[in-house]
Amino acid sequence: MNTRGLVFNDEFIKVRNIATALKDPSFIDFTIRRLRPSPKSAHFQGHDYPLVSPCQGELNYVRCLDDLASLVFSELENSEMTYGASLKHCFKVEDLSIINGFIYHKITDHKFLGNNNLLGILAPKLAYKLSNENLHIMDNGDAIFKYQGKVYNIPNLDTD
Repeated sequence: MNTRGLVFNDEFIKVRNIATALKDPSFIDFTIRRLRPSPKSAHFQGHDYPLVSPCQGELNYVRCLDDLASLVFSELENSEMTYGASLKHCFKVEDLSIINGFIYHKITDHKFLGNNNLLGILAPKLAYKLSNENLHIMDNGDAIFKYQGKVYNIPNLDTD
């Protein structure tokens, strides 16, 4: 999964772009709905796969190109973010954080990922939309975010 939310098959795809992304919305949602932390560390072809999506006795190993993220949130409408093709997650400003210049949201609503302190990254288009309208970065890296008439502090949790 790339940081824009496009899903690829690592085994067969060397060039990742819109033309080579998986496109069946029901398959994408099925796979992402079933994601869970990998029961053991999986390492193939030089990559770690921290997530699995079980399907009929098989384990499909999944990774996001952003090592800190487990999901990619692509849209925000009516306080719900979209991930996968059409799955929804409740948007809570207090669950936002900034790490290394990217905006993340705690995963709380996913059946298998929600209780594991995992993060989803806001896709660049969504992050830009939110930051362009409502986000001001302070000198210490924290941010002030205005949302629905309230002002929130978004912590900078840089790992560098």
